[in-house]
Amino acid sequence: MLVALLPWAGWATAEQTRPVALRCEYRTDPLGIDVKTPRLQWQLQNPQHPRGLKQTAYRLLVATSKETLAQQRGDLWDSGKVSCDQSIQVQYGGKALESGQRCWWKVRVWMGGGASGPVIGTSYAAYNYQLMAEMAEAIGETEDARSFRQEADDIADAYAKVFFDAKGRIKHSSQTGYAMAFTMNLVPETLRDEMAARFSEVNQKFNYHPRTGFIGTPRLLPGLHLAGRDDDAYMILLSDRPADKAEGVKYLRMDDGCAVYEVGSGSYHFFTTKPQAKTKSSNVQ
Repeated sequence: MLVALLPWAGWATAEQTRPVALRCEYRTDPLGIDVKTPRLQWQLQNPQHPRGLKQTAYRLLVATSKETLAQQRGDLWDSGKVSCDQSIQVQYGGKALESGQRCWWKVRVWMGGGASGPVIGTSYAAYNYQLMAEMAEAIGETEDARSFRQEADDIADAYAKVFFDAKGRIKHSSQTGYAMAFTMNLVPETLRDEMAARFSEVNQKFNYHPRTGFIGTPRLLPGLHLAGRDDDAYMILLSDRPADKAEGVKYLRMDDGCAVYEVGSGSYHFFTTKPQAKTKSSNVQ
């Protein structure tokens, strides 16, 4: 059986992020593959932010011609939107392929609730200096503490100028970016309400599901608490994709009204009272 599956294009929903290096059976533009259900794969690319890209879903189209594919139709296979971060060894699941048949395919990807490498790296740089300042102060090294705190403040100021806009949005970020900003003391008081509102909008976008990785997941619920959005946190906790299925966090138990999670080798508690359900009037447009 000799079948050719040729990549036509990749397209995405996240700004400047697109699938590239489309391959079939580990080869680019193969002229012949001797399998009935070939495996497809792709990579994610964002020229401005090469790290921290997180795919949450994909849709594959396979067609008998470029023209059909250009019409967003897969007459051989339309996988529909598949909620999955898989981008390698995705097995073809469409109509039976014939010997000598030429096929064209493309993939659409949806991006997740993470943050770009610069956002994550700058956040940790400021946070590390905050921790160093606290440790220096604890052992009586007041001059070192002052120096470390000044470094933390300078980085936080630069971070806000580069990544925040006037409406409280964080560039190149989603749930993880906001969770880090609130838990790492990077939110300016002048933008606190606006950023809390944008944080809530991001959660609504994902239908109150945790779309974070191992960096953002342990900070998501605490970040919402610090943002004054316990109602969002509670909805995420009770969503049909509960937090114990999110990467990096395992739900343990309810303890005297607290949700207890294990993060790595430790654990943390969250809110102790059930907040009021969110109403439409509480949303910020």
